[in-house]
Amino acid sequence: MSELTDHDWMQIEQAAAGCVSGTSDDWPDLVVAIEKVRGRKLNHKSAAWLHGYCEGLLEFKDAMKDTIACWKRTRILGVSASLACEGNVSVPLLRAFDEIREALEPKK
Repeated sequence: MSELTDHDWMQIEQAAAGCVSGTSDDWPDLVVAIEKVRGRKLNHKSAAWLHGYCEGLLEFKDAMKDTIACWKRTRILGVSASLACEGNVSVPLLRAFDEIREALEPKK
C-alpha cells in the first residue's frame, strides 16, 4: 500500500463513499489503485464490488493507524492502554511490533 499516491487514495475514498457506478471498466484510475494494492490485474468488477473493496481498504488503513498509535503510546511513551488506545486496534499486530522491537534491541 506504500506505492499508493494521493490520487490513488482519492479514487479509493470516492469509491468507498459510493461515488462509483457501472463497472470497473468505467473507472481506470481506480482500477490502477486497486491493482497496486492487490499486486495483480483486476478483472471486470461491479460498482458494488468496487465500493465494498474500497470501504475495506479504508477500514484496514484506519486500523493500522490506530494500532501503530497505540503501540507508540503504550510501549514508547509509557501511557496506559486504557488511555492510549482507541479505535480498531489489532492485538496480534501489537505483539508483532513487540517482537520486532525486541529483535532490534542490542543484546546485553
